[in-house]
Amino acid sequence: MPNDDVVVVPDTNVVVAASIMENAKELGVIKHVFYPDSIQLLSLFKKSKIGFVMPKVRTECFAILSKAVKSTYTPKKNIDVTLKMEIYDELVAIVLSSEYKMREILSRLNTVKLNSKNVNQNLKNVRQMSIHLKSLYNNQYRSSKSRKKTIDKYGKSAKGTWRSGLKNAIHYARRTQIVREGKQLERFMKKYPNSADELILAEVITFKESIHANNLDIFIASSDVGFFVPLYICGGKSDMVTNEIYQRFGIICDHPKEIFRKAGGIL
Repeated sequence: MPNDDVVVVPDTNVVVAASIMENAKELGVIKHVFYPDSIQLLSLFKKSKIGFVMPKVRTECFAILSKAVKSTYTPKKNIDVTLKMEIYDELVAIVLSSEYKMREILSRLNTVKLNSKNVNQNLKNVRQMSIHLKSLYNNQYRSSKSRKKTIDKYGKSAKGTWRSGLKNAIHYARRTQIVREGKQLERFMKKYPNSADELILAEVITFKESIHANNLDIFIASSDVGFFVPLYICGGKSDMVTNEIYQRFGIICDHPKEIFRKAGGIL
């Protein structure tokens, strides 16, 4: 059963992914790549009203649904014009079907009303965080030279270890972690300035403040590795962005599968 002391806010991509799954005549059964994990998380909201939808997420869902359906169902290989027209007609029906599912999903979520002045103030704070991460990337991770300085800086902590093998192992582990962190910040910078996700985060912060959620765990579930999800690569993970969000605002961000385990009382 879901925990009663948590609040879960699905990102736009989670709601959209959970809405796209069809048995298409010409295409067979095809579903969004994030459908299984997204629909699993959203199943929690049938049992307990722990899910909340932010205004930006609700608006964005309907704005991007058609594009998401097209990218999910359109075949990548070349096809003849007649079949392309049949698929196009089918896509129109799939969009309508997906929109119906989306409305049903959103009906399970609590709608919130937020003070726009407070949202704007928190948006400034979020953008300050983004500026900090941009500066961090430019100064410590952008070039091979800056990454080497960062590795050497943290490598000094290995000095004085009583075994050179251990010292080398510590240095290698740190170097590998720097690579992970650099790749995650690269993804963050590809979308910088990320006005949509920054606004969603600002709305969640405002919502948290409005309900005085001192004893609640606030989760944002997303598939966006560039902002709301740690990057798992090279046998480990980098959570620089999500950890920054948690340290500044006390909000836990992760993949739907991880949020399902935590919020659903699976641990």
